[in-house]
Amino acid sequence: MRTAILLRNEFIKTRRRTAFWVASLVFAGLMSLVFGGMLKEGMRKPERAFTLPGAWGEVMGGPGVLASFFAAMLLIGGSFAFAGTVANGALAANNALVRPADAALMGGAIVGLLGWASLAFLLAITIRSSGSAIGAFFLFFIVEQFLGQLANALGPAVAMAYRFAPNAVFKALWEPQRYGVVPLKAGTTLPIATNWYLAAGVAYVVVFVLGAFLLYRRRDL
Repeated sequence: MRTAILLRNEFIKTRRRTAFWVASLVFAGLMSLVFGGMLKEGMRKPERAFTLPGAWGEVMGGPGVLASFFAAMLLIGGSFAFAGTVANGALAANNALVRPADAALMGGAIVGLLGWASLAFLLAITIRSSGSAIGAFFLFFIVEQFLGQLANALGPAVAMAYRFAPNAVFKALWEPQRYGVVPLKAGTTLPIATNWYLAAGVAYVVVFVLGAFLLYRRRDL
């Protein structure tokens, strides 16, 4: 019950924070320019048409990696791609706007998004200072990147184990080629099956959220 009240209070504070809305509007404007440029380019060059369902790979795998505004990205990118679909007369009754591969990509991306969010939540509960928590969040990525280079130098076995580091897992779940949305390059294969990454991503979300809850209950309740 207390946890629900805490979450409600944080939502109210965020909703009333001007900086949040300014940042959201700036991001929405930036994404409009990005996807609008893709739509215009597709109209000039039909072979690169920005239409659904083929555009989901661009929507999710390009600028879509800015996962902190996942909903706004899907809304804006999907709207532009839908407009391109209608403009090109390709919207037929038997043409699905979201193919099974696209839905799988969205599901994997949501797991990756929840992974980053749960990591940020754990750091926020642990540090209890917004500035320090943000710094620790980005420092985590830098340290993990450094450890990845070290793992590659230590041999293939260590490098393979590093592929299951939190950020590596969350990023892999955003790769369109894992779901068949974008074809793999000739002669290339996925070193790790997507199901393993999905399982690891869900496990990280559970561990991070559970760790944050246990820490909060022990210290603040």
